[in-house]
Amino acid sequence: MVTIQSDWKAAAKAKVEAIKALVPANWILSDENLKDAKAKRQLTGNYINQWLDVKEVEIINLDSKSLVERLRAGILTALEVTEAYCHTAAIAYQIVSTSLQTLYVHS
Repeated sequence: MVTIQSDWKAAAKAKVEAIKALVPANWILSDENLKDAKAKRQLTGNYINQWLDVKEVEIINLDSKSLVERLRAGILTALEVTEAYCHTAAIAYQIVSTSLQTLYVHS
């Protein structure tokens, strides 16, 4: 029984580490930031925004209609929007340490 449990834990740890390796280096939170975040109950809004730049905060707070209008008008690019949402997802991923698949490279 110990072998199966050890194998499972090792596989899970390897998966988490492999996904973390896909996060761009400038998006990695410090150990201090992670410790602080894990002690919080409310991680959205101003808390998560502290790690985003002003434009990323603006983008992720737009409703879908406004986002489409700004894309259509050329005010925002698809790359800017994709990076803003991927950056936000990378921060959330690090805080909750899930083993969900990320597709930053493909985005």
